[in-house]
Amino acid sequence: MLPIITCISSEEDKIFVEDIYEKYSKKMFAYIFKILGNHESSEDCVHEVVKRIINHLEIFRSVEGDDLIRLIMIYCRNEAFNFYRNGNLKRVREKSITMDEESMEEEAVIDDTYDPERIIISEENNRFLFKLVSELDYKYRDVLILKYYFNMGNNKIAELLCINPGAVATRISRAKKILLEKGGARLYE
Repeated sequence: MLPIITCISSEEDKIFVEDIYEKYSKKMFAYIFKILGNHESSEDCVHEVVKRIINHLEIFRSVEGDDLIRLIMIYCRNEAFNFYRNGNLKRVREKSITMDEESMEEEAVIDDTYDPERIIISEENNRFLFKLVSELDYKYRDVLILKYYFNMGNNKIAELLCINPGAVATRISRAKKILLEKGGARLYE
């Protein structure tokens, strides 16, 4: 357990963060290590992610199951990139990190009209949209996921990603444009 966790005043919050750390710290470390390629820096980043989780407990408490690990991985990637940008790292492996389908399975939106054709079309559109989003650069993919999947506002996303709200709006706009150019028009057929 990390020393910072012992500083949490609420026993319920302490147990919640301990549980997250015990379940996901190895995955967090492995993911960050893929980005940074440095053992010590990756450990430091995991600790920073835990600090950020503690500072945003209300967000993490509202998320369950697979969504929790998705959100944690977004925090991990963002913290690793911030760590590198701020000059805290001597060596970074140049490697493209992409979202894999196993870690980000799409959610099928079921139309409650019980029209089988509409349900099939909706499921196909969801798979197609998921494929398009998963191919986006992380900076566009993350803002879309945080905005539309986790229902966060631009200010909250800006705080999380350490950018200004205007940059969030710009990234969302650019991401939508890229999706449309890559075949998003098919969704409206």
